[in-house]
Amino acid sequence: MDLINITNQSVLRTGLINPDLLIDEQYVRITTNSIFQDIIQRSVTEKTKTPSNSKDLPEIFDLISQAIDDYQIRTHQTEDNKIHIIYGYPEKDIEAESITIGLEKREPGAFSQGPPFEGPVKNLKPIVREVINDPDNLGYKRATLGYYYDNLIKLTCWARTNKKCTERAIWLENLMEEYSWFFAYSGVNRLIYWGQQEDIVRDVRNNNNYGRPLRYFIRTEKITHLTEKSIEQILINIYVNKNGYPT
Repeated sequence: MDLINITNQSVLRTGLINPDLLIDEQYVRITTNSIFQDIIQRSVTEKTKTPSNSKDLPEIFDLISQAIDDYQIRTHQTEDNKIHIIYGYPEKDIEAESITIGLEKREPGAFSQGPPFEGPVKNLKPIVREVINDPDNLGYKRATLGYYYDNLIKLTCWARTNKKCTERAIWLENLMEEYSWFFAYSGVNRLIYWGQQEDIVRDVRNNNNYGRPLRYFIRTEKITHLTEKSIEQILINIYVNKNGYPT
């Protein structure tokens, strides 16, 4: 692969450049600009952190499932009465009490004052979590960047009777409140009870399934990593006169 020395410390692979532009190198000026530094300079600096690594939606759903399973063990729930966790909407008749987990709304996190989702200032730029020497690449820097997202998730309790459904909804409310420390410790940035919605009644093969949706606002964070020099921006300047010849 052909190389051109740009500085004493770096080389540029000319295989990335059209060969026709390198016929007469005295008329071609090649410069490189690190996108790594551009991203860092345009990013927002934010110091708040959770005790554990930040979590995004799939991990949040798993944490909720873990909390429900743990609570059932602590309260000595028998196998016959165990609550089933379903990701998404139930597609068939509910034979045992179940809780479905789903997403209702998701958008960039709001920084400004006011209720969730209503702030005009959104997290549209990455937040710099840290910049360290890359332990896997000597002489390289690695940046950890985060994007906040505001999510409205729906936990729906399903049962064969409306009474059972109401009891399970209250049970779930208490569980989510009791395990708020667990979610915070596990990397959930913010969790707020958003209230109940109207009951759902499904007729499945002449059997009524009753659903009670509970909504929760949860702030999550998507983490990405960027290594310096893994991407370079290449700028080629060719100086020509009005007749189209190099000057």
